[in-house]
Amino acid sequence: MVCSASPWNPQTLTLGADVYIGLAVTSHVAGVATQAEFSNIATTGNVTGDWKSVSLGVDQPTGNLPDAFYVTIEDSSGHRANVPHPDPYALTTGAWTAWNIALSDLRSAGVKTDSITKIAIGIGDKDKPASGAAGLVYIDDIRYGHPGSQ
Repeated sequence: MVCSASPWNPQTLTLGADVYIGLAVTSHVAGVATQAEFSNIATTGNVTGDWKSVSLGVDQPTGNLPDAFYVTIEDSSGHRANVPHPDPYALTTGAWTAWNIALSDLRSAGVKTDSITKIAIGIGDKDKPASGAAGLVYIDDIRYGHPGSQ
């Protein structure tokens, strides 16, 4: 059966005794999560049982959505290194997570690690900033130098 329902053309479907309704979605981009949901679903007749949900792959976030997360470090000469977080789901974790950046990564970008003057932490597209996003990120214990004991 082909059904082309839309808000201006609702459809009524007659189904058999056992019915399973599913929805699969993909962003078609590796490392980018996406989500979809059913809405305005009504049932009639002898419908029993609870709705069940299953996530495949990475669980969908309950708070922040995945997005680019980066730090920009600048030295006294104006040389900058932009370092993206290696985990595309870092903003969705909900747990404290360490992010160690090797000094060699900064040096290879031309930053003099003995004269750092600015650190900027960003979320989203650095080259095309946009407002309107919402979420919560805690940042603490910013350290510089060799990793120490906790």
